[in-house]
Amino acid sequence: MIVLLGLLLGGSPVSAHAELLSSFPGNQELLVESPAEIALQFTESVDPIEPGIRLVDADGNDVELGAVSQTAGTDRMRAAVPTTLDDGTYVVAWQAVSADSHRVRGSFTFSVGVPTAVTPGVLDGIFDGGSDTSTDSLLLGIGRFLSYAGVGLLVGGLMMVLALAPTTITSRRVGVLLVVGAEVAFVGTLWMIAAQANIIGGSFLAWTDVADTRSGQWWIARLVVVALFSVLIALRSRLVVRGGTVVVALLGLGVLGVVAAGGHAISGDAVVLGFVSTLVHLAAVAIWFGGLAVVLLASPPGQFWDMVTRFSAWALGSVVALAATGAATAWRQLGSLSGITESSYGRWLVIKLVLVVLVVGVAAFSRRTVHTRNDGASDAVRRSVAVEFAGIVLI
Repeated sequence: MIVLLGLLLGGSPVSAHAELLSSFPGNQELLVESPAEIALQFTESVDPIEPGIRLVDADGNDVELGAVSQTAGTDRMRAAVPTTLDDGTYVVAWQAVSADSHRVRGSFTFSVGVPTAVTPGVLDGIFDGGSDTSTDSLLLGIGRFLSYAGVGLLVGGLMMVLALAPTTITSRRVGVLLVVGAEVAFVGTLWMIAAQANIIGGSFLAWTDVADTRSGQWWIARLVVVALFSVLIALRSRLVVRGGTVVVALLGLGVLGVVAAGGHAISGDAVVLGFVSTLVHLAAVAIWFGGLAVVLLASPPGQFWDMVTRFSAWALGSVVALAATGAATAWRQLGSLSGITESSYGRWLVIKLVLVVLVVGVAAFSRRTVHTRNDGASDAVRRSVAVEFAGIVLI
C-alpha cells in the first residue's frame, strides 16, 4: 500500500522541472557589439535565487550586472549589463526555483567580437555548492510525502467517515485517526519548508528565502488551511446533519486546491486543465487513502464488512480518476508523444499508468473472489480476507 501511495502521490523523479527555453545572447552566440542585457526565458514560471544571474569573463572574474527582474513575465528573467564588455568569451550562469519548488540552474557561453578560451573549472565552480545533493532531495521528498499523506488522511478520512459510517464519527478511533492526519500534514509541510530553506538558503532556518518563492508562499498557505480544516475534528459531531458531507467536501476541496496551487498546476500552458486535473487527482488520492484508513483502522465491531462493501465503489472510482487525470497531466506536461520516451518524467508516468491498469484488473478479479468467500463467512474471516486485498485498493 505504501509503495502504491508513493507512486500515486508522485515523487521528485516524476517532476518536470523548468528548463531554459531561450536566451539572449544565445548559447555560443558571437555578437558584434556588447549586449545591453542578459535575458532568459523558461518553460514555466520561475523564482530567481540570489544572485539569479551571474556573468563572468573567460577567467572567472565577475562582471557587474543590474538587479534581476521579471518584468516581462514570471517565466522570464533579465538583468541589465551596465558596462560595455571587452572582446572575448563570457559565461552566463543562472539559478531559480521552478514551479514544482525544485532548484534549477545552468550556464552557457557567448562571445563579443573574438572568442577566447575559457579557463578550465570556470563553468563548474560558477555557483558554490553545485547541484543539490541526494540528501537534500531525500529530505525534501520525505517532507512532500508526509505532507501529502497527512492531507489525504485528514481530508479523505473525514469525508469517507461521513460517507461510509456517519454514526461512528464521534468515536475515539475516528478522532485519533483524524488528529494523526492533521499532525502528519502539519509536520510534513514544516519539514518540507525547512528542507527547501536548506537547499536555496543554505540553512534549515532560512524560511524567508522560501517565502520569497511562489511555491513557498503556497506551502505556508497550506499550513494555514490545514490548521483551519482541523477545527472540524472538534466539531465533527455537528457534521452528521443533512448536507454535512457536502460542506466537508467543499472545504476539503479548498484545502486540496491550495495544495494543488503549490506546484505545476498553475504554471505553463492550459492552466485551467492543469489545475482541475491536479485537484481531481489529489481528491481521488484522498478518498482512496483516507477511506482505506477508515475501513481498516476505525470501523466498529460488526460493521467492518459493510464498510468494506460501501467503500468498494469509491475505491474503484478513485483509481479510474487517478488514471484519467494522470493521462491529462502527461499530455499537458509532455506536449508530444516523443516526450514519453525521451524524458524521465514521461517514463515514470508510463510506469505509474501501467501500475494503475494492473490494479484495476486485479481489482475486478479480487472483488469477485472476496464476495464469493463472503458467503457464510464469519466476521473474523471476512476481516482477514478484506485485509488480504485492501493494500492494493481492491475491495
